Amino acid sequence: MGVLYTHGTLRQPIREKPSPPVRQQLLDQYYHPHHKKLTETVDRILEEQNRCLITDGHSFPPKALPYETNPKAIRPEFCLGTDDFHTSPELLEAIEAELQRLGYSTGHNEPFSGTIVSLKHYQKDQRVQSLMIEINRKLYLNEDYSVASGLQKVVSALDSVRRALKMV
Repeated sequence: MGVLYTHGTLRQPIREKPSPPVRQQLLDQYYHPHHKKLTETVDRILEEQNRCLITDGHSFPPKALPYETNPKAIRPEFCLGTDDFHTSPELLEAIEAELQRLGYSTGHNEPFSGTIVSLKHYQKDQRVQSLMIEINRKLYLNEDYSVASGLQKVVSALDSVRRALKMV
């Protein structure tokens, strides 16, 4: 959908495509400061720990939305997005094993793929590891978007994943 959305998840227009000067202003105001802070944080953690793990958290709906490129993709309870350079097999295996131990279904890079890495380190420094964890909203939201009874179970599962990350 790009860095500056012009359409919503139902492909409905939400704003006109910004002119080049407005686009640059928005990038300078929001996008670049965010990524500068990400890079500074990664650098600081590398200096302190000699390694850094970025967990990239998102959620997705139980049914595919019109903008999705593969509406028939599997929709597990947890989708783990990876990067061939920045997601070690050991990291992926540890998180997947923990989620499955807790009774959740998992998938890799489906329905969504990839994970964020600071551009300064991208494809250059394997001490920077990253994993996207996408949670299927059916686990914690009802169809009317009210909080489902499973929310606390998801919070506990994420805490268990956090503890498992310390072992990797």
